[in-house]
Amino acid sequence: MYKEELKNNMKLLEEYKKAVDAGSIVSKTNLKGEITFANDEFCKISGYTQEELLGKNHNIVRHPDVSAAVYKDLWKTIKAKEIWKGKIKNRAKDGSSYYVTVTIVPILDSQNTVVEYLALRQDVTQLEELNHFLEKRVSQEVEKNRKKDEQSIATLSAFLENSPNPIIVYDGKKVQYANSKFLRLTNKEKHLFIGSEFSLDSLFQAKPGYISSLAEIDTNSKINKISLASAGAGRNIYNIFISDIPFLNDVSLKMYTLNNITTIEYQKLKIYHYNLRLEDFIKKSRKGNSSDKAIFEALSEEKISHTKSEDENTIEKTSKEKRVLNKQELNVLKKSRQSLAVSSQDYSANLDDYTLETNEDLAEIEDDIYGLIKEFNEEKNFAALGKISEKLLNYATFIALLVEFEDLSYAVNSLGELLQTVQTEDIDESTHKKIELYLSNILLDLSTWRRNVFIDQAVNDIHYLDSSLFSTILQFELIFNKIEITEDEDDFEMF
Repeated sequence: MYKEELKNNMKLLEEYKKAVDAGSIVSKTNLKGEITFANDEFCKISGYTQEELLGKNHNIVRHPDVSAAVYKDLWKTIKAKEIWKGKIKNRAKDGSSYYVTVTIVPILDSQNTVVEYLALRQDVTQLEELNHFLEKRVSQEVEKNRKKDEQSIATLSAFLENSPNPIIVYDGKKVQYANSKFLRLTNKEKHLFIGSEFSLDSLFQAKPGYISSLAEIDTNSKINKISLASAGAGRNIYNIFISDIPFLNDVSLKMYTLNNITTIEYQKLKIYHYNLRLEDFIKKSRKGNSSDKAIFEALSEEKISHTKSEDENTIEKTSKEKRVLNKQELNVLKKSRQSLAVSSQDYSANLDDYTLETNEDLAEIEDDIYGLIKEFNEEKNFAALGKISEKLLNYATFIALLVEFEDLSYAVNSLGELLQTVQTEDIDESTHKKIELYLSNILLDLSTWRRNVFIDQAVNDIHYLDSSLFSTILQFELIFNKIEITEDEDDFEMF
């Protein structure tokens, strides 16, 4: 019975050995690492015969690409009576390479002492070569795509460089690209700017009707206007566009394009102010008709709500009534606006045909005012003041279209409205001489301002407001309203 059981067990063991030999590369070594057994699969893959392998160390198939650290870890593990698993590159007798996954098992006796080591291997050469092939193909594709991206970027850069619009590409923090138009706009040097941290929001001027940060951009809208103080070009109006760069994987990168719409916006202003003046003219010519009067009073109220701030809405635009300059007007007259140090030469270099035409219009109005002042002085035609008022209001309208000079426009407009309230009975001989002198001085100041900015280009800061002009306008306030301005006396030191 015992012998029969032993026989069966030996048979099973033989079958297991046959199965292992058939499906695995098997070898055994003694404690010194010398090969004591190598099956046919080992001989087949290594190219060595059993006679060549027996008594040799596994260094016989060691590949120089495998680091010594791998074998150091292997021996450390199996000497600790633990199983080591890994993948090893070996070299066959003919110098070719092959790859095997290895499981090395320490064989213990009944005393739990290691007597030998059994190594079971699986040939994974084809799989490894396939992996290398795929890695190479992937690497080639990556390199191909990289070169394609570089070529696409180079092509895009050349295209963007020739664009008439300022363009910047960045991730919201660091600049990746900016064309020469953008560098000129911001007065930046390319080698210092590219790769640096930058906030596009820092360029935006916070003004009503314009966005002041990228967060306010409506990507569903075609119009996102920004007001921007350009380096050496004064204030301009742009429409900003955001777009992705489709061939780049970095989705955080965005391209921002600025489209200069200053001229278009000025044309809109021109039409708008022309319509307002036309409404005023029709209203005055039809003021005897009650129905027309009601209609144009509504139009006038709408006009004021669209063009004036809340403080300005308190101004009553009724003719021939005493009018006192409000706080905002006094502040404009008493103080120069904040200087942005844009010279008239830089400003005029960016003028378009429309602005040059506006300069001609201003010159014609000045000639008309000169003739009316002469008529007022020599012929004592006090009705000329009303015509001068209209001319000044037109002058203010043209200046308002040049956005840069909105404060100056506001001051001239205030003077025009103030003159409308002058009563003939208030003009005695002394007042007549003062009015003629002040109007002549104002005309001279306006003419000098226009020539210095547009013709001679001799002003270092186009935002500077002529103190003589505003001082004179304040004198009109004192003459016709018989008031004294006592608060903020320091504001008058500039005069």
